[in-house]
Amino acid sequence: MSAAVIATTARLAERAVELGNILRPTPIVRLEDDEIELYAKLEYANGVGSIKDRPAYHILRAAILRGEIEPDTTVIESSSGNFANALAVFCRLLGLRFIPVVDPNLAGGNDALLRSLCREIVRVVIELSSDPQQTAHLRALLDLCLIHVSTQRAHPASQTEQTSRLHTGNFQALLPIQRASRTLLR
Repeated sequence: MSAAVIATTARLAERAVELGNILRPTPIVRLEDDEIELYAKLEYANGVGSIKDRPAYHILRAAILRGEIEPDTTVIESSSGNFANALAVFCRLLGLRFIPVVDPNLAGGNDALLRSLCREIVRVVIELSSDPQQTAHLRALLDLCLIHVSTQRAHPASQTEQTSRLHTGNFQALLPIQRASRTLLR
């Protein structure tokens, strides 16, 4: 790995740690009740507006610190809600590409936020099967992984050797699943 790649990856890790500074304690308010002491946690007041802000941040940060996510990594997540919104915001702030795989019933507000933050959104099509939503998400994720493996193989000079091995290794692990699932999914 070249010194430039190491330095860029180190800067990404530093930015990921610093990003944690925007996470503030979730406000808690006391609700009036004569019988019990009752409190409400106002998750909507979190940075991206939900309880999913912290898990999204911590999962992303941990993967960066472990070296699994580098500056040229594309993050792909199957989520149509607050987790996708949080990942989209954090990936944008870190300069990472994020592709959410969403279902067709995506809420209007989530759709608008994701379209404003992501260059690409993959929408699944529901199929009639025992679990159509899961089937559609699985197909979209596998197809997306195969596209990225094909792109890396077609243009190996555009990737650092380490990044290409990292991504191909991760996506390659999905190929047997994809081959075995093709009959079930089509």
